Amino acid sequence: MINWKERPQQPGQLTEGDWKIGYGVGVGMWNAGRGNASAGISMQPDGTITIKTAMTDIGTGTGTAMQNMTHTHTGIDKSKIRVELGHSDLPSAGSQGGSTGLSSISGAVAAVCDALKEKLAAYAGFKDARAADVQLSDKGVSFKTQFVSYADIFSKNNLTTLDVQASSSPGPERQQYAFCSSAVHFMRVKVHSKTGKVKIDKAICVADGGLIVNQQPAANQISGAIVGGIGMALMEEAIADKKLGNIVGADLAGYHFAVNADAPVIEVVFINKPDPHINPSAAKGLGEVGIIGSAAAIANAIYNATGKRLRDLPITPDKILL
Repeated sequence: MINWKERPQQPGQLTEGDWKIGYGVGVGMWNAGRGNASAGISMQPDGTITIKTAMTDIGTGTGTAMQNMTHTHTGIDKSKIRVELGHSDLPSAGSQGGSTGLSSISGAVAAVCDALKEKLAAYAGFKDARAADVQLSDKGVSFKTQFVSYADIFSKNNLTTLDVQASSSPGPERQQYAFCSSAVHFMRVKVHSKTGKVKIDKAICVADGGLIVNQQPAANQISGAIVGGIGMALMEEAIADKKLGNIVGADLAGYHFAVNADAPVIEVVFINKPDPHINPSAAKGLGEVGIIGSAAAIANAIYNATGKRLRDLPITPDKILL
C-alpha cells in the first residue's frame, strides 16, 4: 500500500526537488485488557429493546458497538434496538479508557442477552430451554418447533415491560493466555534539504484488534492516534524553566501539537481476526496501540531520507540541519 519496494536501502537516495524522500516502519503492542461490567435490557410488548449501561461513549462508537453486539446475540433487528448509556443510575461499568471499554462491556452485553432469552423462554413456558437454544426475532421467541409472540407473553403474564440485568468479568483465561493488541505503522516522509521541515506524505497502519465490531469508529481511533504520533515525533515537548520550575508553554497557545495541516490522508487496515478467548465478542481494544510505533516509524523514515539517526523527540528542523 505504501509502495515499500521504492524504499532504497541506502539513505538519502530519493529526492523531489529540494525535498528528500524516506520510508520508515515501526511496530507497537498494547495490553488487551478486560474489566468488570454490567448491562441491562428493557423490552417492550412490541419487541423493541433498550440495552443499557453506565459506561460512556466519548466518540469511540461504544453505543453503536453495543447495538451491533445485541443484534448478533439476539437476532433482533437493529432498528428495534435502542442504546442508553453514560448515566450512573444505569448498570455499573468501568470508565472508557485504557483500551478496555468494548472488551469489558461486550461480556456484559452477551450475558444480558442470554438472560433475556432465558426469561422470555420461562414466560413462554418452554421447559429446559437454554439460552443457546432459544431464538429471538422481531416478533417473538422460538424454541425447537415452538413459537410464542412477544404480545402473547406480555399479555398472559400481565407485563408492561420486561427487565433483565447481568454482569461479566474476566476469568481464568487471563492466566491461561497473553492478550495484546498490535499495529504496524508505515510512513513516507519528505524532508526539506534547506529548512529541515518534515512533511508526512503518507501514513498507513495495519492493526490487530481482534474482531472489528464497528469498522469506522475503530479506524477513526487509529487515525486520531497516528496524528498524536505525528505530534510526538515532530513537535510536542514539555520544557521546564529551571530557575522558576514552571512549564514553558503550558497552554494551547504556546504548546505545539499536530493539526489537520500536519497530517496526511491516513489509511487503516485491520487484520480482523477474532480472539476466541478474550471475551464473548472476540474484540480487543484499539485506543492506545494506534500511537505506539508511529513516532518511531517517522524517525526511521527521516533516517532513510537524510541518513541522520535522531533519537531525541521531537525531531525539529534544527536537529535535522545540525
